[in-house]
Amino acid sequence: MRKFRLAGWQRIFIILSVIWMAIGGSWGWRHAYDKVDTDFKMCVAAVKTSADLQACRDTRNTALAVPRGVSATVVALGPLLVFWLALYGLVLLVRWIRRGFRVSRSD
Repeated sequence: MRKFRLAGWQRIFIILSVIWMAIGGSWGWRHAYDKVDTDFKMCVAAVKTSADLQACRDTRNTALAVPRGVSATVVALGPLLVFWLALYGLVLLVRWIRRGFRVSRSD
């Protein structure tokens, strides 16, 4: 049975990816509701009646219906998906170009 071995650059980028998942996920978790809170504060500052305040609360509660985990997951995994797809696309492109320059002998 053949063993599957990773190249050095793959190992490095896997470690960096794991680090990014931890950092990006915690950042996404911490800042998931920043825009919602800012919008709520601006809405409350413009309140003139109690009905306006209730409308601000309803809007905020609707926006908070999206769990923090979704934002954390998008921030942690989204850039990694784009990065790895671009990286492997580049590797495949380089291999394809190298194959094109090989001299084929059809003697």
